[in-house]
Amino acid sequence: MSFDELILRSLQGDLSPEETRALAEWRRISADNERRYQQLAMVSSALEASGRSLPRTLRPTATEIIQREAEFRKAGRRAGLWRWLAPTAGAAAAILVAIATYLILNHRESGSPVLRVNEIVTGARETSTTRLADGSVVRLAPASRLVLPGDGVGREVELEGTAFFAVAKRDGAPFVVRTRAGAATVLGTRFELRASEQELRVVVVEGRVAVGDGDARVELGPGEMSYVGRGIRPVVVRVPNPREMVDWLGRVMLFEDTPLRDVAREIEQQYGVRVVIGDSALASHVVSASFTEQPVERVLSVVCQVVAAQCSMEAGVARIGPKP
Repeated sequence: MSFDELILRSLQGDLSPEETRALAEWRRISADNERRYQQLAMVSSALEASGRSLPRTLRPTATEIIQREAEFRKAGRRAGLWRWLAPTAGAAAAILVAIATYLILNHRESGSPVLRVNEIVTGARETSTTRLADGSVVRLAPASRLVLPGDGVGREVELEGTAFFAVAKRDGAPFVVRTRAGAATVLGTRFELRASEQELRVVVVEGRVAVGDGDARVELGPGEMSYVGRGIRPVVVRVPNPREMVDWLGRVMLFEDTPLRDVAREIEQQYGVRVVIGDSALASHVVSASFTEQPVERVLSVVCQVVAAQCSMEAGVARIGPKP
C-alpha cells in the first residue's frame, strides 16, 4: 500500500491505530511528505464542500483512472486548471476527483515512497491485493501471510499460505518467493504458489518459474505445475486449464505485461464469451491492469483503451481490432 492510499483513507477516518502512527511518522520525517499530505487534504476539503469525496484507493476502477487522467490533461492544455473549474459546482466536483486521481498517479510514477510494512496477513475469510514497490501485484488468499523485503524495494518475499502473483519483468533481477518447503524463482510471469509446512505447489499461468534448489530443481512453463517438499523430488505436470487450479481467485484478473492474446483467452474463460482479435500485430500488444469482479463490458473497454484498439460486443462475441 502506498502512502497516497493511506492519506486517502486517513482523510475519510478509516485508519487503524498502527496505520495512523505510521502516517504521522511519515509526515514528520520530511517536508515534502507533509506538503503531499496537505495537497491531498486541500483537494478533499474542496470536494466535501461540493458534496463529493475522494476515492478510497488509487484505482477506483481502471476505466475511471484512464478517463479522469485524460480529461485533466486535455482540459489543462486547453484552458488552464482554474478556468476549467469555473463552469458549475457539479462539474467542478467531478473535475476535482479527476485532479486528485491525476496527482496521485503522477506522484507514484515519479517515485513516491511506499508503505514499508513488514508483512500482510489475511483472515480466514478475507483476501488482499497488494502492488509491491517493483510493480508486481500479489493477490493473497484467505488465512495467508506475506513477508515483504526489509527495504521495501527488493524482489524477494516469504509466503505462508496461498497467493497469486503477477510479477513485473526486470532484466537480470529475478523475483523470489521463499517458503518453508522450498523456493520459486521468477523473471516475469503469473503464477499461483500454495505453501504449507511440508509442501509447496506452484501452478504457472504465464511465463516461466524455477522451483526447488540444486539438483532438485525444475522449470515450469504456462499450463504446468509441480510440488516441492521434504522427500519430494519435483516433477513437471501438465495442467489443461491452470485457471481451474486457482479458482479461489473468482473473477479477479491480474495482468502484468501480458500479451493481448493471453488476456483475451482469460476473458473467454472467465466470462464465457468468444474474443476475436482482428489483427495479429495487435495480439502481441501487452496489458498491465487488474480487475476485481468487473463486468465483461468494463474489462473490454479498459483493455481496448490500453492497447489503443476498438471493441465491439454482439451475440456473445467480442471483437478487438485496430482503430481506423
